[in-house]
Formats: sequence, structure tokens, C-alpha cells
Amino acid sequence: MTGKKSVVIIGAGIGGIATAIYLAKNEYNVNIYEKNSTPGGRCGQLIRDGHRFDLGATMLMMPGIYCEVFQSLGIPLFENNYIKPLEDLYKIYFDNNEVIAFSPDKNKMKIQLEKTSREVLKNHKNMFQTGMRFFR
Repeated sequence: MTGKKSVVIIGAGIGGIATAIYLAKNEYNVNIYEKNSTPGGRCGQLIRDGHRFDLGATMLMMPGIYCEVFQSLGIPLFENNYIKPLEDLYKIYFDNNEVIAFSPDKNKMKIQLEKTSREVLKNHKNMFQTGMRFFR
């Protein structure tokens, strides 16, 4: 044993990988476990028959790629185009059949979070503001 603290991270999505990097930088022994055969989570991809399918919200995570493509076609992506926000951005399904729909509707989020955990509810405003800053 090296004397370092050890940590286990479940999920090799962007959050799990970023957390692992910060912990490793701070001298933790880090083990990441991922249920899928490749990392990436919502930022992952599936390649089949030479075609790449994004598994996540790359429009939100990497808008520069889309802006570059649209600009090369002479189409300003965010100018003079109405982009209708989704009622639910995505849904998380749990093993116990519980579903949480991540929504820009603050009241809907609060009601869902009240059903899950008091600790989560306590921090929901900060989580909501952090997550929604990209939509402004």
C-alpha cells in the first residue's frame, strides 16, 4: 500500500472521468468502473458500418463543432433561427423503476427532487443554475 487514499468511481462518462482526473492530480488512487464496453457516457459514440452516432448531447457539449459546420454552409446557427427548448432535456431511469426528467422547469425539478433525497433537494438550486447556464 502506498499510503494514498483510494477511491472508486462508478461510470466513465464525462463526470466520472473529470472527477478521476482531479482526484488523481490530488494523489488519490483511482479505480473507474463502467458498465459499457467504452467510456463516454452521454458524450459517447457508437460506430457501426463506418457511421458514427453520438450518444449524447454534443450540440450542448460542443456547440463549436456545429457552429463551424453551419457557418461553412453560410447558415448562422443561432442567429435568426428559433430553437425550441425541450420540455424534458433527458430522463434518468433507475433500477427501482423511478424516473427523473431533467427539465428547465424549476418547479418540476423541485417536485421530482423532493421525492428522491433531502440532500439532493438542498442543493438543487445550485445544480439547476449550473446546468442551465448553457441555455441562456
